[in-house]
Amino acid sequence: MANPRTGLLVLILAALPETRATASRCRRAMAKDWATSISATPAIGMTNTTATSSSTTASQGSATSPMTTSTTATNVPAFPPGSLLPLARLTFTLGGGTTTCGPSATPPVSGQVDDLAGSKRLDLGLGCLYVGGGFGTLLPGTSLAAGGQSVLDVAGISGLTISVTASDGNGPADCTWGAGLGKHCLNAKPGIDGHGACTSDADCAGKVGACDVDARCFFGTPVPLSMGHLSVCMLNAVQRDISGTVNLLTNQTKVSASLSSRIYLTGDSLSPCPQCVSGTCSGGQRIGLPCSEGAGLARTTIECPPQDQQFLGRLGVNLSSLDTGTSILTDPGGNLCPGQRTPGAFGGEASLIRENGASLLSRGFFGITLAGTFCVPATGNEFLDSAADLPGPGAISVPGTIAIELPALSSLLIGGAAADRH
Repeated sequence: MANPRTGLLVLILAALPETRATASRCRRAMAKDWATSISATPAIGMTNTTATSSSTTASQGSATSPMTTSTTATNVPAFPPGSLLPLARLTFTLGGGTTTCGPSATPPVSGQVDDLAGSKRLDLGLGCLYVGGGFGTLLPGTSLAAGGQSVLDVAGISGLTISVTASDGNGPADCTWGAGLGKHCLNAKPGIDGHGACTSDADCAGKVGACDVDARCFFGTPVPLSMGHLSVCMLNAVQRDISGTVNLLTNQTKVSASLSSRIYLTGDSLSPCPQCVSGTCSGGQRIGLPCSEGAGLARTTIECPPQDQQFLGRLGVNLSSLDTGTSILTDPGGNLCPGQRTPGAFGGEASLIRENGASLLSRGFFGITLAGTFCVPATGNEFLDSAADLPGPGAISVPGTIAIELPALSSLLIGGAAADRH
């Protein structure tokens, strides 16, 4: 029997083409008003009002910093000719998972690791990231911070399959664009221009992995991992545009993402990542400066990054097949990834790693779990490669909910209400 909530989703999205067509007609009609009224609008630079606002943007490297922007207010009407709204927007909000990721997770779990005899060796927790080979101990199991968001735009609809692509979102914390073209040092070194610009790690005092492309967007909030004096904070910068598909017939979702997981050795076991507490960063690069509330119990936010000087290295996490199905890595001898130093996974022997996703609507209204197994290449940083036993396997499960927005319809309704008032 078809899920009635799936039917509701189909009805909502079936209206999108008509919404787009109606909004297009609205824009064409309003373009005439725009062309007429623009002649009476003060030229840019010849304005009546100037307002100053404070915003937070992605800076060079991983950190964010406040920027004061002078905003010139004009009377240009809404819907200038050529403006284009997405068909719809999907907002994925990371949900809560297990409270203990490892070395063997407590329920709820999303997968397992089998030993060489084929028996279950350990459970993999829901909402956890695991990385490393048979001797890997640095990242035994890392809980993803609940509350982080990622926004995707609907690019097209073919039958009951929706294609989604990268979006501006609301800023660096939830947009899904890949990195920019420039590179900067992540470890606070002056680089080649005195402001951190670089072309290779050699420009960043030779620190392996320190010269990285400039992040425009981040996946989720900073992830704290408490391990005593080896406690670290991880920031997941989006490397390539995130995209995917949602099939309303099968309720299956597939997402492709590539991340630069930047690791900072903070050594703070109580708060491995700086927190946003009462609107102020508790530590890190922006200690004492204002911030919006952090996500979830961890209270972390990219507005409160660690100190650049604490940069340790970065992992390349290629999630090319993150989906709601079952993902498996298997090898009878435990060599799950090319070039592994040590057979096995996550600090022990392994012949199989299984992660189980959950399809759209199976975890409540618009609930979903994306899961995947993958291989992590060596970083070139001997400490990281030794402690995490890289190259080696990885596994992740990402529970959450999807919210659907209809920007074109909302703008049409708002524009119509404004026209009615006049």
